[in-house]
Amino acid sequence: LAYTTTVPSTNSVLMGSSVSTSNAASVAAGPACMFDDVREFNKSARNRAAIKVEGKLLDFPSRETAATMIVENSSLKAYLPSDDVGDVTRFCPGDIVRCTVVVIASYKYFSGLEVRRRGTVGRDVDSYGKPENNRFSYSRYLRCCGKGAQVEQQAHMSPAESPVFVKMFKGRQIKGTGIVQGFRTRSERLVQVKINMRAGNEPILLEFRGALVNEGRRIRMHQHLAFAGVISVQGGALWSWHKLEVTQCQVVTEADEELEDSGGEPSEEIRNGGQTSAGQTSSSSSSEDHSESDAKRQDCKHMRIQELKRIIQMGGGNPDAFLERHELLAAAQAVLASRDTSASAQPSDLSSSGAQRAQGRRRLWSEDPGAAASTEDDDESKSCIVCQDKAKTHAFVPCGHRCVCEDCSMRIMSSSSGRTCPVCRRACKSTIRIWN
Repeated sequence: LAYTTTVPSTNSVLMGSSVSTSNAASVAAGPACMFDDVREFNKSARNRAAIKVEGKLLDFPSRETAATMIVENSSLKAYLPSDDVGDVTRFCPGDIVRCTVVVIASYKYFSGLEVRRRGTVGRDVDSYGKPENNRFSYSRYLRCCGKGAQVEQQAHMSPAESPVFVKMFKGRQIKGTGIVQGFRTRSERLVQVKINMRAGNEPILLEFRGALVNEGRRIRMHQHLAFAGVISVQGGALWSWHKLEVTQCQVVTEADEELEDSGGEPSEEIRNGGQTSAGQTSSSSSSEDHSESDAKRQDCKHMRIQELKRIIQMGGGNPDAFLERHELLAAAQAVLASRDTSASAQPSDLSSSGAQRAQGRRRLWSEDPGAAASTEDDDESKSCIVCQDKAKTHAFVPCGHRCVCEDCSMRIMSSSSGRTCPVCRRACKSTIRIWN
């Protein structure tokens, strides 16, 4: 039994992609033949045939290239109609979608494509938008392109780079810090330095080329580097290292390295919200006070992540609820701004009750990590202590505190800064849903 298949050229694909959304919808509403099995549908080339499916996307659907969709262990490829000009990130690899696939002039098209459940990449894009140069962290990159994300997108066993990496991250500029783990290549034309970024278990390989080769050759083991560069190669199960072409690099001082290792304890002035000890008064004018407050909030931009988290903790917030640096920065600035407001209301000194509250917070942090630290209000409240919106449904293992909703539990467990219970600050291995 012999048969032939027609491989469409680029021009024919563009001609086939001239089908409009209304054309695809009309075929979906009145198909010549409705299929139930994906394999039979793929074998058939009958015009105006259709099938209703629900499955996982592995590509970004577009009008130019067919996107792959996995339905019941079978793959299905289709185009978007030609007049579909929506944002490409409406549908991302890893999303569970529902649609009708129709055949028009030997080409398959999506009709009525809708998202049933967002994947990791889709949720990330909904929260932070598309990644921009120097505006995303290495943790976010790993959430979308790391080994775990590649498994979700079923790209972990492919030698090719994932569609998410190619469309969203390849060629993007990123800044970061890390510790030198070793060297892969040290020649006159290329220096490759292995860096531990402290985000997951996926290191990165810095490549020094051209004028930066001499700078790369001066790097030594266990140095703490601050660098900027362009993401060039995606790592994964088959090739291991994520690669970055360095554009700038400098060695961080030992004091800064110790500060980050110790958690970045803020100064006494920051700890007291910009105020001195009780009994001291300010001799400057109100305009000078405002300028000093603005300077302190401006200094937050140069603080390390651990310092920002300390400020949020001292303000009674939960730093684990924020995944990106710009969110931590905004929260820390809000804490300092609120303390400046309260200080202007009572400029003479700190009230005794305020001092007691501060001492109480410090005692609470010094308690054993496994001790229960929730207040009576937390116990009585049924709302999530992070978002204060949804009901408490999930508990942390092994401490057992049921204090967050499902969405917040997923964000905390996927946080690169550490998986800790927001009540007792104890390290957590997993979460479990508690049913009433």
